[in-house]
Amino acid sequence: MAAAGTYLADDFWLLAHDRPDGSSWLSSRTLNSGLAGALLAELVLAGLLDVQAGRLKLVSEEAPPDSLMHEVLADLRANPAERDVRTWLDYLAEQESGDASLRVAERLIRAGIVERRERRSLLRRAVRYAPLDARTGWPAVRLQSQAHRNAVAPVRDLMLVGLVGATELTRRVFAEHVSHPDTYVWWCVDRQLPGPLHLLVHEVSAAVGRAAATPL
Repeated sequence: MAAAGTYLADDFWLLAHDRPDGSSWLSSRTLNSGLAGALLAELVLAGLLDVQAGRLKLVSEEAPPDSLMHEVLADLRANPAERDVRTWLDYLAEQESGDASLRVAERLIRAGIVERRERRSLLRRAVRYAPLDARTGWPAVRLQSQAHRNAVAPVRDLMLVGLVGATELTRRVFAEHVSHPDTYVWWCVDRQLPGPLHLLVHEVSAAVGRAAATPL
């Protein structure tokens, strides 16, 4: 079961920040690449977007059910000539108006799932987003339960597993629940995930690799 009010990118954000102090297990670049993929996947899951041969294709004029999804879709509609998946992953990860992590955190705040906490010292300011309910840890628990029971997962959770693999969180999430975590992720992504989402997972993995190879 998903936490009330969450979308795919919300679940990935919560999973990546599943630490006692609310910080992320991932580097900023890796986190934002994963979230950018999740935001595009939300539109695919909603039947508004398709992925074909490395490019994004709008397939519906319907309005999305969420304001952040609406913003992403509006950007896509405003740039019909540029639909390359790689370009859009990079764009969504590091927009001038706020990177993917900040925008998803703001959506979680609006949904009443986390709250922003700020600590100031003489030299720095630290911002954390703390869950308002202990049950926000459910994304990881849900995936672990499905893996342990070898249960058939819904497509949304298969995509979440794919993002776990693409951002190298596999062993942190699954090491204590399945004997071969990497094999389990491969089975979910390559054997079960629909084509457009499968391509997105591999593009996110490539983006994470590029980020790791690029000096800060």
